[in-house]
Amino acid sequence: MQSVYGLVDPRDDEIFYIGKAIDVRKRFAHHLYAPHQNDAKNKRLSELKQLELSPLLFIIEENIDDDLIHEREKHWILYYQAKGAPLTNIIYGLKDVVKLEHKREYTMMEQKDTYDIQELFALLPIAIAELARRSGINEVTLARMRDGRKTRRDTVNKLLLELSKVYQQPLSIRNVTGLNAQVNKRLDTKQTKQEDTQIETLA
Repeated sequence: MQSVYGLVDPRDDEIFYIGKAIDVRKRFAHHLYAPHQNDAKNKRLSELKQLELSPLLFIIEENIDDDLIHEREKHWILYYQAKGAPLTNIIYGLKDVVKLEHKREYTMMEQKDTYDIQELFALLPIAIAELARRSGINEVTLARMRDGRKTRRDTVNKLLLELSKVYQQPLSIRNVTGLNAQVNKRLDTKQTKQEDTQIETLA
């Protein structure tokens, strides 16, 4: 299984390179200490180094089968290219963006009592960037939530509400595992009531 990742410039939070790897952390280290032949990417890394800065590592998509990794990497390069990201990758033509979007197939999720947050992201039938737009949560925060990092309870609720709409199934902190929600006790009772109302509406 492999992952698609991005290198982010900490000066403007722009993704400037997208790659794939089995061991993302090891590959990230190679970018920093043993750069490959990519003049544009190496120039950006050199600029950061001179400023005593380091690129941020952003995991875009995980647990990808080896036979799909090239298509998924290309998909994300095309996606961020279309958004205007200053990528230093080899750039594909915009006609390929249309082809990839037409090939997207929506995955039906099996109904069960509990779900894992990483499973919900793995089966997500829309791009992470689209989920970010719909939920009002930025992509970096979404990735942190997927990876089990601590997140405000209200942000978790926003994500679960949007995922409930995407999958057409009621999802809440009660039936989704792997989330690490920080609870404000004063707001907890109020938010629990709101969750119950949202679940009843979607059920």
